[in-house]
Amino acid sequence: MDKKKQRTVYEGKIPTNYPENYAAKLAIIAGVITTLGDVIATIAATLALEEITNAENNQDQQGQRDQEKKMLSMQKQIDSLTVQLKKLKNK
Repeated sequence: MDKKKQRTVYEGKIPTNYPENYAAKLAIIAGVITTLGDVIATIAATLALEEITNAENNQDQQGQRDQEKKMLSMQKQIDSLTVQLKKLKNK
């Protein structure tokens, strides 16, 4: 490595042989990548909200089914007690 190249590396100089609009192009590319990241993050947040809503709905439906089973059981007990009561009255 010759001394001129060594100085450039050691002094932290950036080569200036890039076109004038190179920085602007890089900024546009960075903006596009950032926007894509934001879109992906928004989609992920939307999916998370949908999963939470579905889980809550499933819990509500399961609760309703459990409540219906309990009601049917209670109705059977009431019917059984009613039959027993009629039998006792007829004795």
